[in-house]
Amino acid sequence: MSNVKRALKDIDHFIDANPSWCDTQHRDLLKMEKGDLIRWSEESLLPYMIRTFWVMVSPAIALSNSISKLRADLNQIVGPDDTVALLSNVSSKDEILASLGIVAGLDRLRRGHINRKEYEIAYGHRGPHEAELFIPRPAKDPEWIDRQLANLEYAPQDVDSLLREQSMRYNSALKNLLQITPRKFDALQKRLGEAARLTRLSEAGRSDGMRAFWISRTFVQRVGQLTGLEDDAFFMEHDEIINSQIEGSSGSARTVEGSVRIFNSAQEGDQLQPGEILVAITTNVGWTPIFPRAAAVITDVGAPLSHAAIVARELGIPAVAGCFNASSVLKTGDLVRVDGGQGIVEIIERAA
Repeated sequence: MSNVKRALKDIDHFIDANPSWCDTQHRDLLKMEKGDLIRWSEESLLPYMIRTFWVMVSPAIALSNSISKLRADLNQIVGPDDTVALLSNVSSKDEILASLGIVAGLDRLRRGHINRKEYEIAYGHRGPHEAELFIPRPAKDPEWIDRQLANLEYAPQDVDSLLREQSMRYNSALKNLLQITPRKFDALQKRLGEAARLTRLSEAGRSDGMRAFWISRTFVQRVGQLTGLEDDAFFMEHDEIINSQIEGSSGSARTVEGSVRIFNSAQEGDQLQPGEILVAITTNVGWTPIFPRAAAVITDVGAPLSHAAIVARELGIPAVAGCFNASSVLKTGDLVRVDGGQGIVEIIERAA
C-alpha cells in the first residue's frame, strides 16, 4: 500500500513526461552498442518498468477498494439499473477515458479536428496485442488508421451520440438518487466523482504503461540485431538477453567466424577440430599445444596480459579474454564472429 500511495502521487508526472521519454529512448536505442545496452537495461529500463508497473496497478487497486462498497450502497438505494448508469459517465469534459479515446480520436480525425500524425502519436501504441512484445505496435502498420476509419463507418451511431445518450441516463439516475436520499446525496456524489477520477487515472496509467512497454520491444529488437539472435531474442528472459551480449578485453586482433567448442579442461583438447573456436573459463601453459588448431580463443577470465591473450597474439590468432560469461552463454556448435581487436563476440547462429 505504501507503493500504491507513492505511485498515485507520481502518476500525473509520469503521464506528462512519459511520451517524451519514450520517444527519446526509441531514438537512442537504435544507436546503442552492446555495452551501452547492458548498462541502459540495468540502470534505466528495469527501474523505469518497475515504476511503470506501479503506475498501472495502483489506481486499479485504489479503485477496487472503494467501488465495491459504493456499488453495494447504490444497489440498495436506487437498484441495479441506476447503479450501472451512475457508475458510467466517467469521461469528463476535459478528460476522456483513455480506452475510449481510441474510438473518440477516430471520430475527431474523421471530422478533421486532429490529423493522422496526432492520432498515431496518441493511440498508435494501443491495440489488441499491446502486452505482447513480439507483435509490432499498430503505429508501425501504414494501413492501420484506414482500417479503423473503415470500421467506424459501419457503426449505426457516431461516438458523440452514444456518449450523449449515456450522459442522459446518468443525469436521470442522478436525479433519482437525489429524490430518494437527499441527505446522503452530496456524500454519494463525492464518492461517485472519486470513483470516476480513479477510473480515468487507471486507464490513463495503463495507456502510458503500454507506451513504455513498447520501449522493451525496441530494446529486444536491438539486442537481436547486435547478437545475431534476431527474433529469437523475444523468447529469452531478461537475464538471458543480457548474458547473450559477450564482451571482453582485446586479446589479439583480427576477426574470424567459426563454430564454437566449449572446453572444461585442457585434457579435452583432442576434440578441437581445425577451424573451430576454443572457448574456456581460462587457460594456462597446459593449453598451449591446442592453440595452433584454434581459429580463435575466447575466455571468461583474463585480460590483455593473460596466458590466452599473449599466446594468441604470438600465433596471430584472434582472442577475446575476460568475457565473464562466454562459456555459459555459448554452446558447442554455435556460429560466432570473434572481433579480437574490439573484444567482441557476436552470435551469428545458434546450434540446433
